[in-house]
Amino acid sequence: MLIDLDGNEIKYVPYQDQFDLRNRRLTPDEQHAIEEEINRRVDEQETDEGLIFCSSFIAGSDWSGTPFQRLYEICGEDEEVAKLFYGQWCWFTLMNRPDRFRFERIEHLGPDRICGLTYWRSDN
Repeated sequence: MLIDLDGNEIKYVPYQDQFDLRNRRLTPDEQHAIEEEINRRVDEQETDEGLIFCSSFIAGSDWSGTPFQRLYEICGEDEEVAKLFYGQWCWFTLMNRPDRFRFERIEHLGPDRICGLTYWRSDN
């Protein structure tokens, strides 16, 4: 479940029309593989302190050989568009999990500016 900072459940993906249009080019097996891979990578972020992660960090920079490669292909091998499509998939996946996640755009400093959202599991 994805909730905003005020505690309201979110039941839509930003730019839903674009998300739906691109997803029509994915087979059900590809969609399932993408969702499973995101869930696997999210679950790997769990520590004794809880679960917090930046969507950009868990995807990595090389998608070849992963379910995310298909997102890149569907987006005409445009890296920026593929990153946005991947971000929509993260949102969609967390929105459909039973645990509650909050999110915020937090500026990450470093040699490359990170544009993803930071998500964390919330008990309330």
